[in-house]
Amino acid sequence: MIALRADTLEPLLASPRLLLLKHSPICGVSRWALEEVEQLERDGDVGPIAMLDVVTERELSREVAERIDLRHQSPQLIYLEEGAVRWHLTHGAITADAVRRRLSGTPDRV
Repeated sequence: MIALRADTLEPLLASPRLLLLKHSPICGVSRWALEEVEQLERDGDVGPIAMLDVVTERELSREVAERIDLRHQSPQLIYLEEGAVRWHLTHGAITADAVRRRLSGTPDRV
């Protein structure tokens, strides 16, 4: 998983595709979401994954929210294509299965 910092922001946002996890290390739900994303990473074939620590990188987190025009939430998993938001999941909706379904184009279960 790539750490999103000021010096990695531009190249990551220019990526053809990117999963970006906005994570708070002091939040239990965010820790659970991180474990789900780490499972995706271990399974492979989801493309690059970046993590933004919203506590230590607060200003960068605000900048990202403005740049991609998406209200900040944490935890939040955002799928971008060439810097444009295609979809996002928040809180308990961040599961490895939900991400796999979204990436494959399979509709979410109701």
